[in-house]
Amino acid sequence: MKKLLIVIPILLTIPLLISAGCGGSTVPVELYNEAVAAKSKAEADLAAQIELNENLNNQLATMETDLWEDLEEELTDLRAEINTKQARIDELGTMYPPRNFGDVNELRNWLASQPDPPEARDPVEWLSHGCELQHKALEDGYIINVECTLSEDTMYYTILCTAILEDDSYYYWDPDNDNIQYWMDASYF
Repeated sequence: MKKLLIVIPILLTIPLLISAGCGGSTVPVELYNEAVAAKSKAEADLAAQIELNENLNNQLATMETDLWEDLEEELTDLRAEINTKQARIDELGTMYPPRNFGDVNELRNWLASQPDPPEARDPVEWLSHGCELQHKALEDGYIINVECTLSEDTMYYTILCTAILEDDSYYYWDPDNDNIQYWMDASYF
């Protein structure tokens, strides 16, 4: 580019010198033709450089636009992911730490919303039903317990789910049904 800037003024001054008759002699025609050819080549080179610069600027503008679009799309995706995770955090905040049921109606309503398992065929399956119910309660932010006792007299197992309500009343029920029974006031323990 610097060569072009130097060559062009020289080429432009040659015709002036020729027309002014500088040096007292006329410039041979072939020298004049070389100067015109050099000027034409310099102009063509300059035009090619200008076109190349325009093409590069267009490519750069296109790349910049594409990059911004990609970044905006990625930002939108990240914001959506953040909102999803924040919603999950908010949901977990309502469940944890787990809490006792507020009253017996809340316990009854929660139990009614749970699917009833088929009646257990043995103590292991019965205990499994209780543990599944305990797990579901924990997922919903509630505390229930599963108790398993063996009667030494009859050698039968008894498996119960229990819950202490906020008023310290203690309830129990069979994990295979929703028949809630009051047991005692747990505030004395």
